[in-house]
Amino acid sequence: MMYAEGIGVRENIEKGVEYLKAAGNYGPAMEALKHYKKSLFGVWRRK
Repeated sequence: MMYAEGIGVRENIEKGVEYLKAAGNYGPAMEALKHYKKSLFGVWRRK
């Protein structure tokens, strides 16, 4: 979440999404993933 939001570290949405996916079925992580989508060119963006 820190990487995706840029909290205390440089924002890196791709790395943040990777960590959120690694969290598996953890409720808050699944909810946070709903705020991101992959663009046509394969780059992760906020919705």
